[in-house]
Amino acid sequence: MHQPVVICVDDEPIILESLRILLKEVLGNHCLVKTAKSGQEALELMDELQKTGDEIALVLADYMMPGLKGDELLKQIHLRSPNTLTIMLSGQADLSGVSNAIRDAKLYRYIAKPWQFQDLSLTVSEAVASYQKDRQLEAQRIKLQSANQELERLVHQLEQSREAQQQSEAKLEDVVNSAIASITSFRVSTEGVWNYEYRSAGCERVFGYKPQELLEDKNLWRSRVHPEDLERIILPTYQKVSQGMTPPTIEYRFFRKDGFLCWISSALTSRRDNVANCWIVTSVETDISDRKTAEAALADLYQQVQQLNANLEQQVEERTAQLQQKMQELENLSQLKDSFLHAVSHDLRTPLMGSLLVLKDLLSQPGNSVAISRSVVTRMIEGSDRQLRLLNSLLDAHYNEIQGMELHLEPVNLSALISEIILDLTPFVKVGEATLTSLVSSTFPTFSADPSQLRRVFENLITNALNHNLRGIAITIQATLEPTVIRCRVTDNGEGIEPEDCKFLFERYTRSSRNHRSPGIGLGLYLCRQIISAHGGEIGVISAPGQGSTFWFTLPYTEPSDLAPDRSCMINN
Repeated sequence: MHQPVVICVDDEPIILESLRILLKEVLGNHCLVKTAKSGQEALELMDELQKTGDEIALVLADYMMPGLKGDELLKQIHLRSPNTLTIMLSGQADLSGVSNAIRDAKLYRYIAKPWQFQDLSLTVSEAVASYQKDRQLEAQRIKLQSANQELERLVHQLEQSREAQQQSEAKLEDVVNSAIASITSFRVSTEGVWNYEYRSAGCERVFGYKPQELLEDKNLWRSRVHPEDLERIILPTYQKVSQGMTPPTIEYRFFRKDGFLCWISSALTSRRDNVANCWIVTSVETDISDRKTAEAALADLYQQVQQLNANLEQQVEERTAQLQQKMQELENLSQLKDSFLHAVSHDLRTPLMGSLLVLKDLLSQPGNSVAISRSVVTRMIEGSDRQLRLLNSLLDAHYNEIQGMELHLEPVNLSALISEIILDLTPFVKVGEATLTSLVSSTFPTFSADPSQLRRVFENLITNALNHNLRGIAITIQATLEPTVIRCRVTDNGEGIEPEDCKFLFERYTRSSRNHRSPGIGLGLYLCRQIISAHGGEIGVISAPGQGSTFWFTLPYTEPSDLAPDRSCMINN
């Protein structure tokens, strides 16, 4: 059996090779990875693979390529192999290109360059798994179709058997001495007592007994009827006959002379003998064991088909739910990407445009040298610092998420640490006309933590309070020692936060509705959560509009004596 094939198409050799290495690492030996440098080369490779019977599970194609563009290539691939999934990779694709790929090639996913390793790995793995799942469902559908055809054949065969039997029974009614049926004549009194008078030669073929044996021993036939059917069918039937209500046909089980349990069908007709005051009954009995066996087999097959249908419906429902979930995730990712790009572009463009305007203004001055005031240099440095902090936040969040956060644990004097932070943030507090107060006692117990990362948490929470509220707010820092944890709180008397915003404040790139005063990209609180989680603690917020906010977090209480010197640890979030 051939392995599924994944084809990578890109006109840049370095990107193509990195894609091949990445996919080989993600897929291992489960799939073959092939590469092509152009759309035409990819189509030729696909023709060769199809001739050798290889299944092409996935094609990843760049959008901007010489010759065939990515959307046209994926369209051609979909026409040749509709089951193959497609992913477009590009940093330059326009909306029409992506729309064409979605419409004409049923695009599975669009990933912008440069891609995230985890995002691309997860997408490729899910695409290959989806392809294999679809192939399994197709195989099950074919199997179910084959079972349905077999069922139809058996039903047709059964119908033919029934038609043949009906024809035989019709003939038996007209032929008294039938060779394949037993003809019996007996009388039933008004009290329900019956007496056999005649059995044809076919009795031995049907019951296994000679006619004379059953006629001489009046109780022999009755003793060989299955006990359940004797009580449930035979006795009630004769009672009905005595009342003039003869049923046309009955079916019952009978133990033949050789011990074989067979099924008997008895067609009954009766007429009234007024002289003897009884009913004369004629019964034409046939062995219907083969028909009953076929009916049982048909019922069993029908049950199997019903089970297959139920399983298939469940699988289809599960697959539909998975696809709907993936579509919702893709929509959420797209919205998140748009918000993120808007925030990043705003934060990078503003200081860059300011610096560019200053430099252009200086360049327009006459002479070979220009004079730059200290305030201008200060503003340019502040703008560059903002850009650097933004890039550092992005890198830190990405590094922590991919490789984990490295903590350097050492004894922490919380009171002294907060005093240093307050001193460092004094200029910002003055600009905001705010007050910043620490209620942490100087005798607060020393514990083990990473002081530099803990400083980042306090600084983020304090600057958030300053940036997202009006001037003149009061900020208070508190800490309490609980049985197993240290609980810290940063409280302000500002505007407060909507409850719906509180649920998502610590997610990546999330900005609350009050962030109109600060155009940040929403990484500060996300980094705080990474740091606290790496320590083994929790972080949250308690707030409501008009009631201020209290950001809290916990840290496991570990005495410094329990920590080895120079200890560090790598925490994967």
